[in-house]
Amino acid sequence: MKFYKKKILNSLSLLCIFSIVLMVTLIMKKSRIERNTYMVFGEKKYMEEHIQYVLDHANQKLFKQTDDTFVTSNSNSSILLKMLQENVSKKINHKMVPIADVITCSNYISIFLGNSDFTDKIRYNNQEKSLKYDIDILNRQIEITTLNVFHIIEEIQSINAVAKIILVGAYLPYYDSNVNQIYELGNIFSKLNHSLKEVCQETQISFVDISLLENKNYYATNSDEINESGLNYLNQKVYRCAMENIC
Repeated sequence: MKFYKKKILNSLSLLCIFSIVLMVTLIMKKSRIERNTYMVFGEKKYMEEHIQYVLDHANQKLFKQTDDTFVTSNSNSSILLKMLQENVSKKINHKMVPIADVITCSNYISIFLGNSDFTDKIRYNNQEKSLKYDIDILNRQIEITTLNVFHIIEEIQSINAVAKIILVGAYLPYYDSNVNQIYELGNIFSKLNHSLKEVCQETQISFVDISLLENKNYYATNSDEINESGLNYLNQKVYRCAMENIC
């Protein structure tokens, strides 16, 4: 009798162990996340061209899809940070999807921000080729933008700690203005990029310096819009950093 009782107990123990292992396996399988998205986040300008460049050049084994749902027009670093903190949702394929879900499923995340924090504080007179701005306000904005970017990266890393994150720097888009003003504003954008690069080093993400976009050869005639050469330069720099680790 004792022998059969012991045998039954052993069988139950094995069944219990098997059940636990099966349950853990099912939980792990269910919780396994497929990260297969190249996500862009931030300023909307030139994003359509950037996404197309990535699709044309990338090895499709690196990701299965791209997502630019959470790029916005006239955004700034404060708005972008708030979007993350509030986990805003947008419609994707007729379904409301939170930004955290897109971040979670991404293996590459390129962040475009910085310029809009400053260009809305600089007034350009095309006829006079002159700029109006308050240098003290711009200097204070460097501190605000830097802090916002640090928290933006923190928010993203708290959602997805394994994705490759790329921060794209800022550039001065006024190549044909007063020489003294260009020099003064050039120092502002250099300080900004230096601060952003330090944040990237501290948070261990990649920084892409695109300050050469300040070259007049990258602009359409009498315009602050970059031309095809400028777009190729921008897209190639970001692409090579993301896909080839050449930053």
